[in-house]
Amino acid sequence: VLNNATVTGGIFADELDVNGRILAVGANIGGPVTLNGADLRNPSQTLIFLNGATIRGEVSTLGLRAQGFISASAAVFESSLDLTHVEQPSRNAPHLRVQLETATIKRLVLPVGSIHSLDLSGSKIELLVTPLVTEPKYRVNATGWTLGDVEGKIRTDHKAATRWLSPDPNAWLIEGDSPQPWHALAAVYERNGHPAEARRLRYTAANNVTKTAPPTTKLMRWGYRLIAGHGYYPLIAAFWLLLALAGGIALVDMNREHFVPTTINAATTITTHAAEGPTDTTITGADDCSTHPQYPCLDSFTYALTGVIPAAAGITRPDWAISSTAPVTVKLGLPALRILAWIFTAILLAGVTGLLRKSS
Repeated sequence: VLNNATVTGGIFADELDVNGRILAVGANIGGPVTLNGADLRNPSQTLIFLNGATIRGEVSTLGLRAQGFISASAAVFESSLDLTHVEQPSRNAPHLRVQLETATIKRLVLPVGSIHSLDLSGSKIELLVTPLVTEPKYRVNATGWTLGDVEGKIRTDHKAATRWLSPDPNAWLIEGDSPQPWHALAAVYERNGHPAEARRLRYTAANNVTKTAPPTTKLMRWGYRLIAGHGYYPLIAAFWLLLALAGGIALVDMNREHFVPTTINAATTITTHAAEGPTDTTITGADDCSTHPQYPCLDSFTYALTGVIPAAAGITRPDWAISSTAPVTVKLGLPALRILAWIFTAILLAGVTGLLRKSS
């Protein structure tokens, strides 16, 4: 029991064999703490209490075998907390659970496996060191954490970071759906000159929030994702804009007979000869252009461009209009495409100019 103790030097507990607890709540330790080769047992309970403690030297756990919890809530580690070489006490699943919520750590070194779970909620970590070849293989709760920098696999690999941070309902600690850990790590990516990786991580976080969003908002979030990638990929709206234009072209081209000239005059009238005599009729967009050489032909692309794309409207006065006998699919289809095109254009412009709302 070292609660509230002041140790001017360090604590050297190499090869320590404990069946119980080590209490150092609020302790002030001026040097290193070594637990190399120690064997600590207190299954399903707390092995070491360091809550509120201050440790100025390095914490070394080379070969540590532990069954239970290490609790260091609100502790201050002014040097390094190295968990790299913690060993599993048996061939079964790792038993050590590390709780570092609201702790302040200058340098935290994590192992690939060998521990069961890690709680970093609300912690402040100046440097997080992760394995070089893979992400840690245990669940982490990091809601509210603050990161200065990161080393290892997850420094630049957003997929590895995603695998580590993704919610796991079967884990001991469940982070929930807070996107904060993702955005904190994305901020590190941006500071290190990896904006694309940061954007992908934020996008993945937004998708995770959408999965468990209430039904009333999930549909809107799905639409926002499809149109603008939750604000992180606004150029997707350009694709939908082109798709609306293609739909307009197809709609006009398949219904050419329902388009009539906007100006009725001699140039738009053709004479047909039948048994009962010649008959004058007004041309339609489906008629051969050679029958009305003095009036422009119906160009499906031009008509759809000016009728659907907002930026193209008003360039020239349209030579053709939808007839009053046109089917509803034509009368409502083109205005609907135009409304969608306005939405896509607004999102595209907002994204390009940086006005599009997104989490950060």
